[in-house]
Amino acid sequence: MNAPIFLLEKVLRATVGVHSHIPSTHVSTAIGLGTDRRGTGTIVSHDGLILTVHYLLLGAQSVIVTLPGGEQLEAKIIGKDYSTGLGLLKIDAHEMPCVEVVSSESCVSGAEAFTVASMGGDKRCADCGIFTYLGPFDAVWEFVLDKCVCVTAPTLIMGDVGDANVPIVNSYEMYHALKDHGVTVQFIAYPVDVHFPDDPVRQTDVYRRWIAWLEKYVK
Repeated sequence: MNAPIFLLEKVLRATVGVHSHIPSTHVSTAIGLGTDRRGTGTIVSHDGLILTVHYLLLGAQSVIVTLPGGEQLEAKIIGKDYSTGLGLLKIDAHEMPCVEVVSSESCVSGAEAFTVASMGGDKRCADCGIFTYLGPFDAVWEFVLDKCVCVTAPTLIMGDVGDANVPIVNSYEMYHALKDHGVTVQFIAYPVDVHFPDDPVRQTDVYRRWIAWLEKYVK
């Protein structure tokens, strides 16, 4: 991690865990996002404004924020913006450690950057990289594509909510893209933190769904 210790510590103190509960009747649960969602937020003001991702808050009935020290606070949803993929929360707190929101216009290609994320509870992880692209962002949670594959076959998409290799939001976006273009598609998300379910119950469910899909659509 090529970053000053004081800067990393500042961001760590402003990084929180976000845990939302969504009623099973909400439409977003039907596309595989589930009723129990967890992610990361960043405190952006001393009075407790928290920036997070939009899909964590879709239909949320309650949202709990876990501070770096382990303290848990109920959060109020201030806003959701699908076009940017962002959501805003507010906790009842004062003099909170925070990071300042600034314009991205000063960013340059090749500049170093790092990220900090919540791993649940008071656990945090960090990673680093560089800016490789600065320009229009034509999709939510996705990359600008120079080339793509046109999918017309019935498609079964399965993912895991906590998959660090293939983020579930990628599958969510693909599901919407296929559905919007009239492709027969189903999206299933499992509430586990691995790339493939490691318990026998969910493994059996995966194989059952694969076989049923093939038997229905592959002649």
